[in-house]
Order: sequence, then C-alpha cells, then structure tokens
Amino acid sequence: GRVQFAAPYDVILPYHHGLAEYQRRVSHFNWGGFLAGALIGSSTHSVYYDDEVTPLTYDGVKRGYLDRVGNIVIDSKNDAVYPMTEFGTFVRNKGKLGFVNRKGQYLIAPGNYTLDDGLLDDVDGFVSLKDKENGKWGVFSMVDGAQVIDFAYDGVQFLGSQRLLLTKGDKNMLINQETGAFVAEFPARVKWMAFLLDDYTWCWNDKKEYAIVDRNGQVQYRVAAGQIQDVKGFRNGLTPVKTKTGWGIMDHQGQWIVEPQYKDIIMV
Repeated sequence: GRVQFAAPYDVILPYHHGLAEYQRRVSHFNWGGFLAGALIGSSTHSVYYDDEVTPLTYDGVKRGYLDRVGNIVIDSKNDAVYPMTEFGTFVRNKGKLGFVNRKGQYLIAPGNYTLDDGLLDDVDGFVSLKDKENGKWGVFSMVDGAQVIDFAYDGVQFLGSQRLLLTKGDKNMLINQETGAFVAEFPARVKWMAFLLDDYTWCWNDKKEYAIVDRNGQVQYRVAAGQIQDVKGFRNGLTPVKTKTGWGIMDHQGQWIVEPQYKDIIMV
C-alpha cells in the first residue's frame, strides 16, 4: 500500500507485462495531431481468429507507456504512439515512423514509411510497411527489426501458418514466411482467405470459381462458378460452405461432412 510514484496524467490503464499505458487529453485544434484516423489492431492475434487479417488502425489517442517505477519508456509527446503489442509498438514523430520494443529501444529505425492499409501478424511478429518514396510494400520482423521482404511489391497479405502473399504486377507469389522461399505463383486477380492455424484455405477468382489450396500451393479441390455462394475459413481441416440450400461443412477434399441445410454455421 505504499506510494511508489506520482502519476500526473489524465488517464492510466492497468499494467500489462510490466508496462502501463498513460494518456493525456489534447485540444481538437492540435496542429501536431492526426489528420486521419488510420491504423493498429482491432483485435489481438487477428491473423488467427478472423477469416481475414484485419488492417492496422490508429485511434488518435495521445498515449505513452510507463514502467513499474514510473519511468517514461515511450513518451506521449511523440506525434503518434500506437497501441502496444507483445513485441512493442510503432511511434510516429516529425514525419518519420519507427518501431520501438517494450524497453523503448528502436528496432526499426524511424524512416519514411507508412502503416496506412498495412497488416500486422501479431502472433509471429511481422508487419507490412509501405515506402513513401517508391510506393512499394515490404515486410519487417518486430522481433529483431530486420527487413525480411524488400520494398518491391504492390501488396502484402499475411495468411497465417507461416505463409504470406506478395503481389507484383499481375502475379501473386505464395511465400514461406519463415524462410522467405518461393512456394507457388497465382494470378493477382485470385483472392485468398487466410490459412489461420490450418493447412488449407480457399481462393477464388472474379468469376467466383472457388478452390481449396494447401500450404504448398497445391489445389486440392475445384468448384465451378455458381455452385458456391460463400465460404468461411478452415478449422481443423473443415470449412463452412454456403450453397443455394444453406450452409454445410466440407473437408479439404471437397467431401460434405454436413450437408448444406443451415441458416449459418460458426466453427469454434
């Protein structure tokens, strides 16, 4: 019950793994503030608990972080401090964006980057950043700050299960996220659902021709246009699938485990 330190801030949130977020109120006419709310995480571990990875979001809160003895680890006086992740957080100041670990040390040095429309793999610790100069996307590790994918791509999509999709021109390249090795190539018009924690996922084209694909990029099952109305992500090798007669459950080889008949199916 002894007082440890004074905390002259507007709001302080509970400690989490040694850090507490503090907040201060600012005027709506703060010229150093945020002209657009854009980017970090709507939910922890979004890669694994949603059918799609959620774009990063910034909520406009003027926040900083304190350690257990009241030292400021990350100062709220920066132009923008993003919500904390397991690995650290992004800090934007004087037009430069960098990534700071939970000790307040820069792992990704401040640079001319943007998070707008970027994605965060907060389980394996990767983030996609755009180079403002060439408009291309790259990928950084939030564990050690290393750039694992150069700024050379038109888009990046984290798929989970150590796979990511790199878009370049009219091609999508499936990449082993752990090694950076090329796995398979698909047309850029083909859309992908995340693998989540599974070995299989759905992809489809603009004609709504669906296919089940494994982590090696091998097609396991194809569905002609018009036969499927909607799909959800795989869980333990099974996927909810909607046809004209309702939702059912299918395995990765296209066999019905539960015939389509239900208004909705949620895998738990």
